[in-house]
Amino acid sequence: MEMTLKQKVEEGVGDHFIQWYNKKMGRRFEFDRLGADPPDLLYRDGEEILPVEITTEYYDDKDARFQWTNMRNNRDAPKEWWGIDCDRTLMKNIKNRINQKCNGTQDPGTILVVGITSFATTDKEFHSMLNTICLPADIPFSGIYVGGKFPSSLDTKGGYFYWQLR
Repeated sequence: MEMTLKQKVEEGVGDHFIQWYNKKMGRRFEFDRLGADPPDLLYRDGEEILPVEITTEYYDDKDARFQWTNMRNNRDAPKEWWGIDCDRTLMKNIKNRINQKCNGTQDPGTILVVGITSFATTDKEFHSMLNTICLPADIPFSGIYVGGKFPSSLDTKGGYFYWQLR
């Protein structure tokens, strides 16, 4: 069965994350298979399975529409996106998405990855705002990570970056 666009996006987010995770943790996880949703993806390192729940977040609804309609090659897709107070809104949206995901039940050992594609915020700017994300008291995940693709600027090369929140 062919993967849906949503599954392809989740696998892309997961694969970029797992490269970072392996490097940071000294592991060798590789994509094993799609999960039962939740979790979305299962990665394997030898006999160990790492269940990963993927969610994506956006600056605002217009950003989400911009990204998804362009991924679908929709001819009516917006050609550009702009937002107001987008950094603060992105951080609020990430916090809300984490709270929403923490309301569910997860398989033991599942980690949550909140993936973003940043057009306006550099990794350094994003890192400086992480303290605005308040986590809920009850967390069914063994770890929560946030990150994704960030643009380059005069003081950063851009690329994929992730941070562990829990």
